[in-house]
Amino acid sequence: MVHDFYRWPGSLALILYGLSRPLLGADDARFVGLTEASAEQFVAATLAANPALPAREAAWEAARARAAQAPALADPTLSYAFAPETLSDSEGEISHAVELSQRLSWPGKRGLRGLRAEHEAQAVREDIDAARLKLIAAAKDSFADWYYVHGAISVNRANQRLLRGCESIVI
Repeated sequence: MVHDFYRWPGSLALILYGLSRPLLGADDARFVGLTEASAEQFVAATLAANPALPAREAAWEAARARAAQAPALADPTLSYAFAPETLSDSEGEISHAVELSQRLSWPGKRGLRGLRAEHEAQAVREDIDAARLKLIAAAKDSFADWYYVHGAISVNRANQRLLRGCESIVI
């Protein structure tokens, strides 16, 4: 009975590994069957496999581009109008009017608009950094779990060898 008790943790580790196996993607095949790994390998694989980071980087680039354009003047407006048979013209000719206008904001508003856009871009960058730190923490937690499980498996194997040796002495 004691021999079966010491087999149980190894069986539990194999069951847990078997349950987690479908969660592994094709890129995670490099971690299957590894006996040695480092936290840096887990972090690098996690950051490389995360599709959200490049998308957030693109959003940050777009926010930076908007920040450069934010303090600019609004586009000027060009309008054209005509009025046939106007009151001021007795000959019945068509009167034409061309108008060019530029909207001007209150002094200092353009600079503040640019500053706000820069701060929004910086907030997007800090969100990227926070997400990267969360991914790194999750990868290091996964490495700690991986290291613990592999250590437990090696201890279990050593215990099984000792029990087999004791079993041969007792029998």
